[in-house]
Amino acid sequence: MGFNQSDADALNSARQYFSPMSLNTGDPNFQLMHFKVIKSLLPADATMILTLALEAATRFHQNMSAWLDVTTDEFPAYVTEAVRNCEGFGLKVVITWKDQSSHAPGLPMDESVIEAIRLAQITEPVWHPLAKGPVPFLN
Repeated sequence: MGFNQSDADALNSARQYFSPMSLNTGDPNFQLMHFKVIKSLLPADATMILTLALEAATRFHQNMSAWLDVTTDEFPAYVTEAVRNCEGFGLKVVITWKDQSSHAPGLPMDESVIEAIRLAQITEPVWHPLAKGPVPFLN
């Protein structure tokens, strides 16, 4: 299923919390959608808004990676839950928080975050903004 009006609506809904923005990777084989996570607590519907936006970003371009750039003091549970909601979907997602990252480089993240990504990811390389290049999917 390709990108459609529902996906555009999902990305528009996500703007109020996550300011999704397409970033140039410099590599024509990879696209990157940046989601800035700046609040630890959000309304209950924020988890589903993020879930739908991640799926929409994935459909936006076949080589799209999503970067969840978490800048909060505490890691928000709704981020893990939104990724977990995408189980089996085929996301390409990287999460960064403080000095931690879901994929190298960076210190490893909590195992619950890694497991949520494993269940939701597609087995293809993902663009890592800190590595400034593609990195392998999580095994």
